[in-house]
Amino acid sequence: MAEHIDPRRRAFLLPGARRVASDGTPAARTLHIAPSCMAQQGTECRVCGEACDAGAICFPPRRGGVAVPVLMLERCNGCGDCLAPCPTQALTLT
Repeated sequence: MAEHIDPRRRAFLLPGARRVASDGTPAARTLHIAPSCMAQQGTECRVCGEACDAGAICFPPRRGGVAVPVLMLERCNGCGDCLAPCPTQALTLT
């Protein structure tokens, strides 16, 4: 049985650690952005991207709006460093 580790409790993870599925392959990650995200509310905020040492969060330009965070899965190591600095706690990583 695979153990689920809450990414907000990253003290349990080693820096650069990758979550692994029960079959030994890297676990898929998805960045969920709640409606409380400042960027989705129209306020410029890139705190999560600045906190990501792996450079896995980018902000593609949006015509007529503020850029919102997008996770680049190939760069994400699942460390969760992007979660804690979010001023509205709008991000979850699964």
